[in-house]
Amino acid sequence: MMTPEEVRHHLTGPVTSIFMPFTREGEIDERSLRGMIDRDIDNGSRSIILTAGDSMFNILTDDEADRVTRITVEQTAGRAMVVAADKSWWLDREIQWARRVREIGADMLMARPPGGVVEPEAYVQYYREVARHIPVMVVTNVFKRDEMDFNRRTIEMVRDQVDGVMAMKDDLIGEFITQIAPLVHDEWAVMSGGQMKNHLFTLPYGCDGFMDVFRMLNPDISDRYWAAIEAEDLDRAQEIVDTYDQPFFKAVLSFPGFRPGMHAALEIYGIAQRWHRKPLYSLTDEQVAELRGMLEEIGLV
Repeated sequence: MMTPEEVRHHLTGPVTSIFMPFTREGEIDERSLRGMIDRDIDNGSRSIILTAGDSMFNILTDDEADRVTRITVEQTAGRAMVVAADKSWWLDREIQWARRVREIGADMLMARPPGGVVEPEAYVQYYREVARHIPVMVVTNVFKRDEMDFNRRTIEMVRDQVDGVMAMKDDLIGEFITQIAPLVHDEWAVMSGGQMKNHLFTLPYGCDGFMDVFRMLNPDISDRYWAAIEAEDLDRAQEIVDTYDQPFFKAVLSFPGFRPGMHAALEIYGIAQRWHRKPLYSLTDEQVAELRGMLEEIGLV
């Protein structure tokens, strides 16, 4: 298993999550999936991350989740750290899955307890039992923004009582991360989800890296942003956020939902097809053309 230091290394800087590609008929597009992994690694991502959201595990069967994880490990072939996703299973099923993804060859599991957990001790048990089998990444979206006393107590208990939790991915930003990141950053790698702007916000509180769409779409922007971070030139980093990061997400979000727009961007870049499984929405030809025009205006295409 990886050491905490190795995990932090692999989660430092811009890293990539996999947006699950589908064919027009709704089948998993294995060829595009393999191509995305190669592209991400060639573009400098130290980790290949499957997530419940971007990788759309909620609409995969258990067998498909297994297959996708196997393909990801196989295609990565040791060139990057592989973080597996789950389907927010109850504890015994999650333990089975932790054993399975470790057997497949994943390096870490983004473990998400199911909704409705109300005791800090239950979180501790969940993470402890899963971490017996594979290093664990905590995902903050299982917590509630308005229960900060509970959140702090739970995170401190997990930090102090569970061996094998090595990372945290934050999706809540705001007050949550300003209080929680300083509690764990010495022990866990901390990464932000979403955008460069979220990483820049989290950086003063302790943040190693972030999930970055540009590492896949346009790595030059990722490299320029990270060079600014390493040079401690936060004005330059903010300029890149304002010029590319925020306009890109505004363009993608101008259509119904983030993922339909993001998948259309993948098609515009020739990486994968735009399609989602029905009844989920896929952009029309006209909308793809409109999005292309927006990205050209930003200077991204």
